[in-house]
Amino acid sequence: MKFRFLFLLFLVLTANSVSEEINDSRKYVFINTGFSFPVYGDFGDSDSGFKKAFGFSGGYVKDIDDALSLGFFISSHRYYENRKIDMKIRIFSFTPVVFSWLGLSEREKYIYFGPGIYHWSQPKSASFSSSSSTEGGFRVGFGFKKKLYKSLDWGANLEWNHMFNMSGKNLDIGSSNMLNLSFSIIKVY
Repeated sequence: MKFRFLFLLFLVLTANSVSEEINDSRKYVFINTGFSFPVYGDFGDSDSGFKKAFGFSGGYVKDIDDALSLGFFISSHRYYENRKIDMKIRIFSFTPVVFSWLGLSEREKYIYFGPGIYHWSQPKSASFSSSSSTEGGFRVGFGFKKKLYKSLDWGANLEWNHMFNMSGKNLDIGSSNMLNLSFSIIKVY
């Protein structure tokens, strides 16, 4: 957890320093925290699926023009605990995104999407050995932001993540979906 937080901080600071050298368009750094809810299929089954997980995410978005921005989001949610068996799963993801503001002049509402890489890991438990894998998927999200103080904004974010396949030596869930609800602090440069 500490390594992931330091890695996230490193990415945010590096992205900011590199982007300042490119041009003067607006840049946004997102720090989000909230819950991820497994939905649909075996992963989200209310009887034998997995419970919600707390996590954090971060992102960097740079305006290309008035309507289009590009960036990335990373997230880490731990642990989704199974409702029936002694198993928990942690998911880390990286997603390059196409980002667009809804209401270009206000820049208060936004939508984004992109393909992602999802790494899930299941630590060893009393009943199971450890297992992990890296899979493909995608992320779709939308949210809003409001002015908090000077160049600091606050907001909320709702996103849907889809992993194409979650299978390993201890489980075979197939495609998995997560609905993430988070609150955001956004730094505008």
